[in-house]
Amino acid sequence: MTVIGRRRWLAAAGAVAVVLLFVAGSLWSDRLDSPGQHRDTARRIEGDVTAYGSVDARVVMIEYADYRCPTCAHFAGETLPLLITEYVEPGLVRYEWRDLPVLGPESFDAAVAARAAGRQGHYWAYHNALFSDESAAADREHWLVLARVAGVPDVDRFALDLFDPALAAEVQADVDEAGRLGAAATPTFMIGETPVVGSQLIEVYRQAIEHELRRAGVRR
Repeated sequence: MTVIGRRRWLAAAGAVAVVLLFVAGSLWSDRLDSPGQHRDTARRIEGDVTAYGSVDARVVMIEYADYRCPTCAHFAGETLPLLITEYVEPGLVRYEWRDLPVLGPESFDAAVAARAAGRQGHYWAYHNALFSDESAAADREHWLVLARVAGVPDVDRFALDLFDPALAAEVQADVDEAGRLGAAATPTFMIGETPVVGSQLIEVYRQAIEHELRRAGVRR
């Protein structure tokens, strides 16, 4: 395939992905419109360690994800950094993480560990360490190893926080929120009022964000 042919193929693939996105999104949107469902789950809490960006951003992008989910790891490593540069750092979009540990109790424990690191200002370092981790280990000792990798200053305090029921309750609150929305797969996103299911080409996220920015009155 020539370079031009490959570019055309990628463009066509991206267009198809966008169409599939909005078909899938409309199905999920139907659930959100049912009685008792709420579209606006953005928290916009100042100082929230699981969020990145201005609380005054015009659009909030929420991700429901699992630290042991390979496609979530791909999004975290390849796509999210670009979206942060393009939209979050300029103040247009706020990114909010939600824990959705669907792959077993180890996933729940990983989510608690990230929040324990967050108490010492190292949430995102631990978050990235979890997604970069190629080990199959998922026990207390491994969480301590990752705490050192992430630069958590007081590992002894971190070890105690792993058993704090308040952190487990925070994770469970995210799980309950996802359940109310009908989000069961990871990763699942709510970009403003546009749902996106699965790890997609970056252009899918860009189009959803641009759509929501226009709805918010932002002209670019």
